[in-house]
Amino acid sequence: MFYVTRVGFFVLYFVSNFGYSISKANGLATWYWVANLVALLLTGILSDRVGRRLPFMVAGAVISIVALASFAQRATEPQTSYRTFVVLLVLLAIGGAMANCAWL
Repeated sequence: MFYVTRVGFFVLYFVSNFGYSISKANGLATWYWVANLVALLLTGILSDRVGRRLPFMVAGAVISIVALASFAQRATEPQTSYRTFVVLLVLLAIGGAMANCAWL
């Protein structure tokens, strides 16, 4: 659910709720997708070398749960900084990539 929302309304959410410019909101999306790409590649390579996928799936799920809970707490606070969102979105990207790459 969060993935579909992120893909469809990511930029609009930050523009309308936090007053970011379109380019600044797009920058958050860029941070997310670059971190996702790197994490997907590294997780694929590492899980193939280790020969185990379950540890990556569990670690990714835990990272995703913690990052999503933190994002949900800060998503309604107007004083949340851009850098905080960058960190949370990068963690969400890494966790999601680890869980999905190993699982799929």
